[in-house]
Amino acid sequence: MRVLVSNQNSNLSNEDIKWYLLNEKLWVTKYNEYSDVENSIEESIGSFNWLYEINDTLLFDKSDGKLKTVIIDLAGNISVNNLEKFFMSKKREKKGGLTLAEKKNCNFVFPSSITYVKNKDCLIAYSADLEKEELLILYIVDDFGLIIINDQLEGWILKNASKHVCGLQVQGSIVDNNPYLLAKYLEALRIWEEDEENIVELKNLLEIIESKDDTMSLIVKECIMNIL
Repeated sequence: MRVLVSNQNSNLSNEDIKWYLLNEKLWVTKYNEYSDVENSIEESIGSFNWLYEINDTLLFDKSDGKLKTVIIDLAGNISVNNLEKFFMSKKREKKGGLTLAEKKNCNFVFPSSITYVKNKDCLIAYSADLEKEELLILYIVDDFGLIIINDQLEGWILKNASKHVCGLQVQGSIVDNNPYLLAKYLEALRIWEEDEENIVELKNLLEIIESKDDTMSLIVKECIMNIL
């Protein structure tokens, strides 16, 4: 997807980031419901294959081409690793806005390999061969950036990832980052997704957090109980 970077700030903010752990979706949008996104499609261009299958959604305003909605499918894709090569690679970082270079719809998906970097509390999707390239990370909000090479959208990064985790039933915001618990859940989830008979790690984690009532523990419990 060819995009253009501007110095103009996006209308989005950190408060518009929601990582729905149970639904395995990352939302960066003013909208709170799928129906709101659907209603916005007449005024939008971009890639919105999620209407028909599990996929990514990027909506740009039809009138000015500015990015207004990002919904990313995370199902079955997250591994836990340190990604030192990524953090050592050549890259520029800036804050700004993003527009679609050509005002038309396209079929676009982000890289399917997603990594949670526990020691930096980051969630990242990018292709490993990009480590050799000089890339730009455009932060459209403080904690969410898009990886761009030669005006092409190539991936994304979410900083302070554990602070943006949300539950479907659990109310309240996560005040303190908890990368350790988030990583333990993602590791246990990946084991279960590879072998649905193997629920040992999920059950062990549930026992550890059973009596805790902080927001992250409650969200992780909600996710585990949905599986078990």
